Amino acid sequence: MEVAFVKTSHAAYTLRCTRADGSATERSLETRSFLAHDLVHFAFEREAKRSASFFGGIAAGSALTDPAPFAGELAVTELIVAPVQSAVKTRATGQEILSGLKDYVAVQGLVIPADVTPELLDRVLSWTRATMRRYDALKTGDLLAFAW
Repeated sequence: MEVAFVKTSHAAYTLRCTRADGSATERSLETRSFLAHDLVHFAFEREAKRSASFFGGIAAGSALTDPAPFAGELAVTELIVAPVQSAVKTRATGQEILSGLKDYVAVQGLVIPADVTPELLDRVLSWTRATMRRYDALKTGDLLAFAW
């Protein structure tokens, strides 16, 4: 699947996902609220090889306008993505995020998967920060596209 982030204005973008069979789904979103979140989802799910989270569901046929079923793998992914998204604009490290996250997730009665390490979160942060800089440099109408 190709995942494209199309800059439609300074304040908005279109997330477009084109599956291997040629079918596609897209949604226009407000940049300030959603871009970092969507980029962290993409980076985390790809880096951690998650296939039953947000982008895995899209690859399997869900539409971007469908309500996401926040259960199972996706529920845990959302718990991880939220603090990583917040850390993108800071100097926070994967270790700092993971330390705080373990306590929060324990209160929810969940466990962070063993493969979610500080190193994994550092790679997600690094890719997302670099991609945000690349996106900021785009002109309206340009896009960044990545293989899922």
